Amino acid sequence: MVIQIIGNDPEKDVKQWLNYLGLILPSKQQEEDDKDILNKILEVILHDINKLNEIWGETEVDNKIIIEKYKESTEQAVKDAINAVGSESPPACNVCTRAAFYHLTGDPVLFPKKGSCLDEFLKCNSSSSNFLKGKISNEGSANDIVNDLANYNTNELKDYFTEITKFETETYEQFWKRLQDLVDNGSVIIGTYKTNHVFMMVAGGMCEVINNIEHTNGRCLNEEYKENPILEQGDKYGFSFAIRNIKMVSRIIECGITVKAASAALYANMDYTGAMQIKWYKYIKK
Repeated sequence: MVIQIIGNDPEKDVKQWLNYLGLILPSKQQEEDDKDILNKILEVILHDINKLNEIWGETEVDNKIIIEKYKESTEQAVKDAINAVGSESPPACNVCTRAAFYHLTGDPVLFPKKGSCLDEFLKCNSSSSNFLKGKISNEGSANDIVNDLANYNTNELKDYFTEITKFETETYEQFWKRLQDLVDNGSVIIGTYKTNHVFMMVAGGMCEVINNIEHTNGRCLNEEYKENPILEQGDKYGFSFAIRNIKMVSRIIECGITVKAASAALYANMDYTGAMQIKWYKYIKK
């Protein structure tokens, strides 16, 4: 192992970092020197990356740039998906998610190995300028993406993703907030639901839960809202979270049946019980 340490006081810095790595015990002087910075770190919520960067003298993450990049990527992805499937009604979550991911990262990993076009199916061929090859099995359907991510440790995705799981001490609302904070600070996280739905978390902060109970019969949307859900009024499943006193949920791009939205609340196509079944995967390829 090679460690390169750059600082104004090389001897002190080397000893300090060797101690942090557990290689030597701290001297009394070092313990005294470390008190200030350790106390500062303990005062910080550890997922507040900007505050930690401030302590360590690093550059702050520009959240505005991150949010704008997500906005551009997801809005274009929704257009790509609608163009590919021909209208806003059919499900196109795999097309939408892989397009958003590609626009955001430049990585086509979520496209099928055999290749597929970014925004069209009928006229797609390998000579198209938007023809991309990735690491997903078979046709690259939502089911294929879900299966490959579930088995990422044993396939080609192992160098691209790692699963993030809920701590036993967290509520789901706290868990979603932890994930949202990661995304708001530049991480990319993919969500999968059951065997056939995939989506991406979107930067921009948590979404307030809107209770749409008046649009339902207590369990399902009334007929008039099924084909044209009003997301800003809590459709489809805002009530499912509200009745459990959930105040905030993560923000996602959603391209399921009847919903094509670049920035939507987690409940845009999943109720609370379904949301607890979501598996989350963080992109780790650099």
